[in-house]
Amino acid sequence: MVAKKTKPVAKKKAARTASAGRRRVTPIAAKDTQHEVEQFLYRQAEVLDAKRWQDYIDLFTEEGIYWMPADPAHTTWDGVPSIFAEDKNLMLVRKKRVLHPDAW
Repeated sequence: MVAKKTKPVAKKKAARTASAGRRRVTPIAAKDTQHEVEQFLYRQAEVLDAKRWQDYIDLFTEEGIYWMPADPAHTTWDGVPSIFAEDKNLMLVRKKRVLHPDAW
């Protein structure tokens, strides 16, 4: 028996439907975004290298957090073990500790 070749119409239609709600990113827009992210990371590194702690903290919004989950499946930092997890308030506490005269 010879199998009849059929076109994968259902797959193409499903792919079109799934991607209909997504915004298409042009290569130029993607490059612009990549450049902005790279520049932000360079600026962040410069601030940290210069030990300008307040400038680093100011890069975060009030609701921003600096978080690395212990498990990639975690979607929130609240109440779960983390490698580190700091909101802006905890960053300010850490800055005060680092700048304290008895800090080493």
